[in-house]
Amino acid sequence: MKAGYAQLRYIPPTMKYAELFQKLHGEAVELGGGLWKDKDALTRLDLPNNCVEEKISFDILKLDDYGLVGPWNGKVSVDYEFCIPYTDESLLEVKKIEPDIQCDYGPKGRIGCNDNEYLCLSGTGFKDFKTILCDLSQLDYVKRIDQNFWE
Repeated sequence: MKAGYAQLRYIPPTMKYAELFQKLHGEAVELGGGLWKDKDALTRLDLPNNCVEEKISFDILKLDDYGLVGPWNGKVSVDYEFCIPYTDESLLEVKKIEPDIQCDYGPKGRIGCNDNEYLCLSGTGFKDFKTILCDLSQLDYVKRIDQNFWE
């Protein structure tokens, strides 16, 4: 049960151990073990060749094909942020890669953009997230792409 290779059922005589089984079942589901392992999780082979993984500070390989992470019954997208120079050219280049990205001048974000940079925010909850993240990681002026926790 704890390894995630059993399903929870309440049939006598196992009722005596129902609480223990429920606890073990919950742990297996939460950890994504056994039957609840995310079969859609990415491998490095799934990433585009141009990906500069060391610039992406969160674990992109934990995301499924739709950019979601978490247990099967509670998957969520990952929001991320990065800084770009405060120039029209860099803004246009980033918007060409991700047309819906939000880039603002002024906010520093958790990543700590300086006074000469835009703070750009986006998320992974769509099919092309791998290509977008990897294309952004290729830009020389993007130094780091961090997860945004909206605190």
